Amino acid sequence: MEENKEENKHPSSARLSNTGNGPVATQFVAASAGPRDTRSFLDTMVTNRVYNFSFSREMSERLDFLRFLVTQSPETLLKPQQIQIMWECLVSNAYFEKERDAFFEWCTEVLQAARRKQNARQSNGVFDENNDFFSDDCLELLFFDTLLKLDFRFFTEAIYGCFESFFVHVNEQYGQIVTSFQTQLEVFDVKLIGIEALFEIVLQVRDAKVQEKSSAFLMKLYKSLN
Repeated sequence: MEENKEENKHPSSARLSNTGNGPVATQFVAASAGPRDTRSFLDTMVTNRVYNFSFSREMSERLDFLRFLVTQSPETLLKPQQIQIMWECLVSNAYFEKERDAFFEWCTEVLQAARRKQNARQSNGVFDENNDFFSDDCLELLFFDTLLKLDFRFFTEAIYGCFESFFVHVNEQYGQIVTSFQTQLEVFDVKLIGIEALFEIVLQVRDAKVQEKSSAFLMKLYKSLN
């Protein structure tokens, strides 16, 4: 009976369990995100009467502002505590899928901005190991303690897109992958960091589009072996 009460205290019932001991070892509320009327209500409910923004629009505007601050402020590094706050707001206490996906899309966009900045420096002959917007602890938190420990069955396209971006970035940092023009890969080792997780996604994920994308990416990695 207690278990049923726990399940019913949130509009979403399906969960991706984060079983790790890392900073975000918490329950991840997954895919089918509650009743359709609840999602519709939250999507249309006006929460900012000054600008007449819906809940979703205001969330998007706030995330855009945060992304602008992080990507445009010099020497700004995201810290684990800041990611934890976002995780708590958008994932742990999410009411519908769009909120959770927004977290992973935001992380992906910030990482891609960092990679573009790094590529621009390298094209100007400046080579360094600066991670730009993410501290090393933050990268470890997001990839090793979060993405690798979620239930792969419930990955959405947004979660998978985040996983793939961080997978490439982390392996590039360890010298196992070299990228060029963002899309071309050169792989130097079959034992890539997180490759077991990629296999599990291909085998377990329930979303057909994610299964297709993860399979194509796995094939691309093996075709790119040097």
